[in-house]
Amino acid sequence: MPIAEKRAYRRHGGILTRYYSEATLKTLPLRVKANETYIKKAQIEILKNRSFCEKIPKRLNPIIPADRAAQFSFGWCAPFASALEQAKSLIAIGIVAVKYSPDQSNTPGYFHSVVLHPDGDVEDSWGKQPLQRILDRFGVLEYVLSREEHLEKNARLMKNSPEKYASAYHEALSYFLG
Repeated sequence: MPIAEKRAYRRHGGILTRYYSEATLKTLPLRVKANETYIKKAQIEILKNRSFCEKIPKRLNPIIPADRAAQFSFGWCAPFASALEQAKSLIAIGIVAVKYSPDQSNTPGYFHSVVLHPDGDVEDSWGKQPLQRILDRFGVLEYVLSREEHLEKNARLMKNSPEKYASAYHEALSYFLG
């Protein structure tokens, strides 16, 4: 826990984590390389534990690789929501945290962009789901939805990192337009 607290990434509700695809992971200079035999054994053992597997939410948007969904969730949600807005003709909105749960040390304010579906569900890189699931993921107790906050976040990203923004936007769009 002391190490985790030292490495806390306060803006996104948790520990600064890097996300790698399986192909990239195999190229990293790790002390212990991935071993396919051990991976298969671990998969078998994990799948035997039904109660554990039942607690893991199903991937709602499996067309997006998990490492990319994580990247869009923590850092590039605004261009993702804007691409989704264009692809599905929905409205992109920002979620502004008014109050976090006591175990979170985040500062209230904008924290995530999603699109709003007519039935009240929202969608981000992990898929269409009830808003409460996203609030729980980030540890948010009170919130406000804001179109203006989403647009402001997009404008800042486009100004500060235009190439990265364009790349993220077009990648996100490619998942929905083929």
